[in-house]
Amino acid sequence: MPFVSIGTTELDDVAGRLGSPLRAAEPVGWGDARATHRLSLADGRSYAARRFAGPGRIAHIGKVVRIMSRLADAGLPVPTPTIVETLAAPWLVTPWIEGETGASWLADPDRARHLADRMGRLASRLRDVELDTDPFDGHPRGSPPASAAAGARAFVHGDFAPINVVIGADGEISALLDFEHAGEGPALLDIAWWGWVVRHHHPEQWVTAWPAFLAAAGLEPGDIEARLHELALQTLADRAAASHDAAERDRWRQRLSAARGWAVAGDQAT
Repeated sequence: MPFVSIGTTELDDVAGRLGSPLRAAEPVGWGDARATHRLSLADGRSYAARRFAGPGRIAHIGKVVRIMSRLADAGLPVPTPTIVETLAAPWLVTPWIEGETGASWLADPDRARHLADRMGRLASRLRDVELDTDPFDGHPRGSPPASAAAGARAFVHGDFAPINVVIGADGEISALLDFEHAGEGPALLDIAWWGWVVRHHHPEQWVTAWPAFLAAAGLEPGDIEARLHELALQTLADRAAASHDAAERDRWRQRLSAARGWAVAGDQAT
């Protein structure tokens, strides 16, 4: 998508606070496209900028920045975050990371397996992040409560999906993005959610990608898949319940209904 030049807007204010006039901006396909833009500045720098709005936005953006900073300090591929305050709202700004979204790798079986391997390894690293009360207080938005299916709790990304990683020219993950749902949650949540996302949007590639993902994450196919499926269903139900927009709520309910009909390994009822 080409850059779209814009006039005097809130994005100009963000650019000015970054120290250079805004040359151009465009919404991005990952995260919330209504709130996240790529900013191209006159001095050649590029950033991803995400606007935070609504009640609790100051606390929310602060938590996201603390999480991202902790993960970056731990050596995970997370861009360095900065908060830019405008008169209208706070913005989360990170350097723009060049590459392809992981979702673009799902069109080809070999690339899909490669992506699954790299994301499975990253999921395992995320589960090893040490939890404490700061910054991982509370629960990720839309995540289910602890249950028999959830098992132990750990740090979770909360929206661990191919669209939220950038793959560099070397085929490795250059960046993990979109920490809107990150926090403490069921330890298998990211595994379950990745499986649902890929199976829902790319069912043909899921057949070969899913075993590769589980193996890279250190999990054996079989009985655990019924537990993961139950956790994905609970997450879908919670997303529907948390939706304030009727159309969005109906979309989550439709996805939940479709996923309930899936055959799952280890589920004797299917």
